[in-house]
Order: sequence, then structure tokens, then C-alpha cells
Amino acid sequence: ADLLENDSELLFLNYSNTMLGHIALARQGIDSEGTFKAAMEKIEKKRAYNPGKTEAERTRHKLEIKQLYDAYNHLVGRPIDTDPTARSSRILRTIRKIQYARNMNQVGFAQLMEMGPALSHVGWLQFMKHVPELRKMIKRMENGNYKDDLLEELSDAMGGWVNGRLMHQVTNQIDDFGATFNGHTNKWDKLERGLDHMGKFTANMSGFHSINHMLQNLTMKGMAQNFLDYSLKNKRVMSTDRLRELGIDDALLARIKNEYRHVEHKNGKLTKMNFDKWDPDVYAKFSYAIGLWGRRIIQEQDFGDGVSYLMSKELGKTLIQFRTFAITAYSKQLL
Repeated sequence: ADLLENDSELLFLNYSNTMLGHIALARQGIDSEGTFKAAMEKIEKKRAYNPGKTEAERTRHKLEIKQLYDAYNHLVGRPIDTDPTARSSRILRTIRKIQYARNMNQVGFAQLMEMGPALSHVGWLQFMKHVPELRKMIKRMENGNYKDDLLEELSDAMGGWVNGRLMHQVTNQIDDFGATFNGHTNKWDKLERGLDHMGKFTANMSGFHSINHMLQNLTMKGMAQNFLDYSLKNKRVMSTDRLRELGIDDALLARIKNEYRHVEHKNGKLTKMNFDKWDPDVYAKFSYAIGLWGRRIIQEQDFGDGVSYLMSKELGKTLIQFRTFAITAYSKQLL
């Protein structure tokens, strides 16, 4: 059926999303579906020996198993819902898209409130050091000459933050359909594509993309600046407990400090990371840590956040469509 699809962007995204998922899993030792199933069988056997003392524990174990299967399916480009093309799924998805286009036209203003967590996590001085760059960045964007080496380096480390708008194209529908979706062949498919364009228009005109982009850029630079201040002046990055949550122990912190000898700065203001000169192991752990930290500051939903059995089903997604941010904030901010 893919041979009948003439949208090259859709075909490329279907292929690349699937292959990137398999590559990422292989790097963690899950080199095939057979390996994944064998690992899950081991977990199931352990659970059989220790099923949980209470009904609540047994229910939690079942949900954790389901989350692992959902995460695997999502990574290899399979729809999480049973049948995303079923009539009920299409109706609920269409309702959500109409509601988004109708209700989210002032979401940009709400996004400004995330400045608070950014300032509290990163710090005023580190944040303000890079605010002047924001004006220069906007000026460069006007003439199409947008280039910021530091942002590009940090964005690559964090999984494409600086290209967030490009990563949410209308053709990227892997969240709903997986990578098995074969294009738009009937009127309902075309209606959904039209609603996707409406949603994109709403996200752009409301200021959501631009404000989120600004906050992410300043946060990335602020986080990296924190580590530079630690390297140069021995200033505390954050509390020891928070560092441990990000997977940074004393030994790793010392190694990160050592690698910061490769970065470039001007009067203590970070200008370039030069990650190509870093030890690959330290770079991998550092990028994981700042990625985890950044998605907590400028909140993004990860697998396992919130009420997973609602968020992975079409009915649940519809019922809590405008509450997912608050539900995710419970674990990201309060816990």
C-alpha cells in the first residue's frame, strides 16, 4: 500500500521513526523483538514468584508491564491503541482536534508561566546572561540567517529541542497511527489532515511555538551555563539530591568538570560546547542528564508520566485532553 502513497515526507517519517526506534533499542541491548519478548518473559516469571501482597500492588504490576509494551510499540512505530482506524477512534480523535483548534488560541500566554520553573531551576544570573542573545537571534531569523552554534550543539544533545516546530509537522502522525499508516485515501482521512493544519495554525498564531522555543533556548543555555560556573568558580549546579535524580554522582560531576576544559566562553559567558572533543561516555551521560532536567523545567510528557491507562486510549485521551499538563505536573513538579 505504501507504493500508492505519493507524499514523500509522510513516507520518510514512517520509515525514519521506525528505524530510529530500532536503533535506539539496539543501543540498549534490545536488538530484536525476540530479545524484547525474552526480557518480558523474565519479568513475568519474576512477577509470578512475587505477585504482590495486595490487590493494589498486583494492579500496579500489570500497569507497569503494559507501559513497557506500549513504550516498545511506540518506539518501533506501532499504534498504541488497538485499531486507530476504527470508527470510534476516528470520531474521538476528530473531536480532540476540533477542540484543540477551538480552545487553544491563547495557550501562548499560559506558556509564559513556565518562566518561573526555569528561573528557579537554572538561576537568575545564568538565565539573564543569555537573554541579550535572544534579541540577536530574533534579528537573524528576520533575514533567514539564523545560526547559533551553542544552541545547535545543545539541541543535538537534548534530542532536537531547537527544532521542536519542525518535529511537529502535520505529516508526522506516528503518535496516532504508528508507522503503518498508509496515507490519506478517503474523505475522513482528508478531514483529519485538514484539522491537523488547523491545529498547526492555532499553535503558531497563539504564540505557543514561538514562546516555547524561546523558553527552551534560554533554558538550554542556562543549564549548560550552570555547569560552566561550577567548573570556573566552583558554584553549586544544584542540590546533591537533584543531581542524583539526573544520574550524576560525584565521580561523574568531576568528569563533566574536566570535559568543560574544551568549551569556549567569553568573560564567563558560554559560547560553544565543542562536544566533538568530549569523552563519548561523559557526553552521553551529560546529554541524558540535561535532557531529563530540561523536560522537567519546560515540561514535556514522557512515557510513564501521569495516568498511563487513560493517556494511551482514545477515550481517555479525549476525557483528559486539556488536563494532561496538570496530571504530568504532579509527577514532574510536585514529586
